[in-house]
Amino acid sequence: MDEYEKYAFDLRGYLVVRNALYTEQVKSLSDRLEEARACAEKPAYYFGSDRTQYANDDAPAWSSPSMLEWGGTYTDLIDLPTIAPYLQTLLGDHYRLDHGYIKMHDA
Repeated sequence: MDEYEKYAFDLRGYLVVRNALYTEQVKSLSDRLEEARACAEKPAYYFGSDRTQYANDDAPAWSSPSMLEWGGTYTDLIDLPTIAPYLQTLLGDHYRLDHGYIKMHDA
């Protein structure tokens, strides 16, 4: 992370990291998202740790559906080599994923 990126992050509160994902990764993420949308018996439009709910009528406890359950490229996003240096600079060496969100909508 160079000095300009640090300044831009401090000024805006976010960074745009160009080419953080390869074309194949974007396609995989999109394909898995569409698969999840198509397979949903009762569509769940929100995924994330603040959306606790019973998975079904027989579930003994609340759970929080997560896009990480879709596996593959979604799991790879946790430790993305192109983003890790930014996180290390901003958060230190021992950062962690606290929660993740996604909101889906009808096409």
